Amino acid sequence: MDRNQRDIKYFNEKYGNTFCVKPFTEIATTPRGGVKLCCQSEGIDTTDDPYFTKNFQEVFDSSTQLIQARKDLLSGKKIKECNACWKDEAVGNMSMRIEHSRYLEETNPTILENIRDFGKTEVKSIDIKFGNKCNYACVMCAPDNSSLWGKEIDKNPLPEGLYPSGFSTALIEFPNDKYDELLEISKNVVRIKSTGGEPMLLDGFKTYIKKLVESGYAKNIVFTTVTNGTIDCTDLLPYMNQFKKFNMQWSVDGTGRVYDYVRWPGNFDRMRRIHEKLAVEIKKNNYNRIKIEMLPVIQLFNLQNLGDMIQYAEEIGIVDTVEFSWIFHEPEYLNTGVLPNDMFENILAKLDEQVKPFKVNHSYENIKPILQKEQRRIKNKKELFQRTKKMVSWWEKTRKINIYDHIETYKDLEKQYK
Repeated sequence: MDRNQRDIKYFNEKYGNTFCVKPFTEIATTPRGGVKLCCQSEGIDTTDDPYFTKNFQEVFDSSTQLIQARKDLLSGKKIKECNACWKDEAVGNMSMRIEHSRYLEETNPTILENIRDFGKTEVKSIDIKFGNKCNYACVMCAPDNSSLWGKEIDKNPLPEGLYPSGFSTALIEFPNDKYDELLEISKNVVRIKSTGGEPMLLDGFKTYIKKLVESGYAKNIVFTTVTNGTIDCTDLLPYMNQFKKFNMQWSVDGTGRVYDYVRWPGNFDRMRRIHEKLAVEIKKNNYNRIKIEMLPVIQLFNLQNLGDMIQYAEEIGIVDTVEFSWIFHEPEYLNTGVLPNDMFENILAKLDEQVKPFKVNHSYENIKPILQKEQRRIKNKKELFQRTKKMVSWWEKTRKINIYDHIETYKDLEKQYK
């Protein structure tokens, strides 16, 4: 039993194997203002976008769906909205449920006891999205998180059945009249996460960062943002360094031409120049409260490129860790489990050797058993690949991009599933 497994066992024995502080301590929004349990969960109360149309605190206290989810988790029920954590723990990985709960346990253990014993709620963290404006339309993304995806679909509708129904292609913006209220509920929190869209393009994100610093709240807050790293944000670095800690997580889902395809209409060399500029500024000004991480999403098109991503992080010189995630929900046609078993095993064997020399922290050994489990779980590989091919055709038509010029494994995939 490794350390993660021991930690999971200890936590579950003390609090229960479905216990989680997030629904009791976090305001988490969808891009449109709906209610979520955390950044990884599905929306549970999205009618009328309650967080953006009503009072934040009142929604947190009275949402019927949120109250029911709290009751279910305390009673030992594994609800589907929390599948990301259940999947992590099933293969022995530290889940967000346990990681965040233990963080609060270290800073204020009575919070966990009050939740476990009395179901007490208290806002200690915020997961806020300021809109879906984005300069990228990554292959694994969706209109709710990328305005560019929305523009594409409006011009060229997706083939039926290729994407979950019910999404909107509209541009989403944070309501201007909610800033004071948001700042008020932020004064006692210890963690904030904000994604997008692309946060560095969102005026709401930049305004919020500055207001937290000006109010004096920032010094007590660990702030995390996920950015595609293509926007020069050197003007924000002095503000970021005023936080207790500021985690800037770069979404880098490939290198070279793989990156250009997966993170369309990205240009890897242009992104690298921005990263190098930020690295110089952070080092020169000794911004030691800013922590840089890389968060690649491993998928069908970039698994073979995983080692090169670690190498890139090492070359940039300021990346603290490379934390891999995977396609655990949608779109399933991009899950690495679509790969034929022999191709999958051959790629892993090469990666096992390629990653050995790297000194930068990375989670390859953690993501590997998850991908192996997905490989066994997915049985309808050929059927899913037919969906992959339809999306590839749609991207070629819409984006004028040829997959054969970017993803070296694709021809082999076609041959095996002919």
